[in-house]
Amino acid sequence: MSTPVQNHVINHIGISVSNCEAAAEWYKKLFGFQSIGSIRHPKRSTQPNHCAFDIFPASLKEFKMAFLTAGNRVGFEIFEFIEPKTYVPQPEFEYHRGGVFHICVTDADPNALADRMVEAGGKRIGVSARPNSENTMVYVSDPWGNAIGILDGSYERVIGMMQMSA
Repeated sequence: MSTPVQNHVINHIGISVSNCEAAAEWYKKLFGFQSIGSIRHPKRSTQPNHCAFDIFPASLKEFKMAFLTAGNRVGFEIFEFIEPKTYVPQPEFEYHRGGVFHICVTDADPNALADRMVEAGGKRIGVSARPNSENTMVYVSDPWGNAIGILDGSYERVIGMMQMSA
């Protein structure tokens, strides 16, 4: 007899940027994310027992990490790898590369939030779109190249409406 698969909740999302402090402030200012504690700065030379050094290869010598939380209690971690240094592969949005494609937030006015994000150093990706007759979606990248979708409805509602119109 097989055990039923649990529908797991998302615990947290981690992104990589080239400036941890600036990114933490950007996400707090634009999305209202809240800090949990202070930014950490582990170094393998002084904190060899830090759990990250168990996970990552010996080539990781130093990094910074900020812990934020979203309005629905999903964690948002921001990493800045110092040695070796974080890099942004391309200035253009690489929609076809492997890995995490984007994160998405919900906002009643996606275009207004996108405008604020651009004013704060982000970059619009394409134009706003209508996934169904009732909703709007916009994509913007943060100043470090991470793609962020913005929807004006819940995931279940937007996808449900798309399925009904298909």
